[in-house]
Amino acid sequence: MLLGSAILLGCQGSVQQAPTPEKIFVRGRKFIYAASHTAPDGHLLNRDTVAITCLGKYKPGRYDTTQFKIGYSYNATSAPSSFPGVLENDTVLWYHPPRDGQYRILELSPFPYIKLPVRQGQRWQWELGVGHQWGDAQWATWQGEMRITSTYEVTGQQLLATPVGKLSCWVVEAQATCKKGTAALTSFYNPRYGFVRLAYRTLNDRRVTLNLVAVTTIDTSQPDEFLPKGFQTLGPVVQH
Repeated sequence: MLLGSAILLGCQGSVQQAPTPEKIFVRGRKFIYAASHTAPDGHLLNRDTVAITCLGKYKPGRYDTTQFKIGYSYNATSAPSSFPGVLENDTVLWYHPPRDGQYRILELSPFPYIKLPVRQGQRWQWELGVGHQWGDAQWATWQGEMRITSTYEVTGQQLLATPVGKLSCWVVEAQATCKKGTAALTSFYNPRYGFVRLAYRTLNDRRVTLNLVAVTTIDTSQPDEFLPKGFQTLGPVVQH
C-alpha cells in the first residue's frame, strides 16, 4: 500500500511537455492511484491503493472485442483480481471503475467517461441497467434491474501538480440518478495519462478520491490468457 495520498493541486506554471501516445491504455502500462475514503461528516475513513494494469485486447468470442482488457489490483505490486474493459478510440474514453470490496458502490456512480475531441461546454448522457446483485444494505437494495442515468458536462480546464508532472486537464462534472438517489463524479482528464483524478460523491454521501501517483511498465513477454468466467462488458450508449 502506498503511504499517504497524493493531492492534486491547481497551480500556476507551464504544462509538462511530452509526446502523447497513440493510445493511453497500451499493453504493459500500469497506472497507480492513491485513494482516500471520507465519511459524510468529513473524517478520513481509510487510505488505499488502486492499480490499473493494461493487459491487451480481448480475444474473439463471447467478449466485447471493441474494448481493451485491464486488471484492477489493490496495492502497487499484486496481480490483478478483476478484469473489466476500457473503450478507447478517436471519439471516446470510457471504462469500468474499481468495483471490488469497498469500491462496489461505484457501480452506482458515473463511470469515468469523456467524449473526444474534448470541447468546452460539451454535454452528453449515458444509461446503465444495474442488477440487484450490486445492492448492499449499507447503501441501497432493489429487485431486478435498476436504471441509472448519468449526465456529463465539460466545465473547463485546470492545471494540476501531480507526482508525474504538471498536467493540463479537462474537468468533467457528472451526476448519476436512479430511484435510490444520486451520486456524482468530478474527473480530471489529461490526453497523455487519461483520468488523473477521480473525485466521487457516492450514493451514501461518502467521498472516494483517486489520484494518479505513478505510471510504470510491466513485463509483457508472457501471453495473457486468463478471462474470468461469466464476465461481460457493457460500453456506453450516448444520447445526444
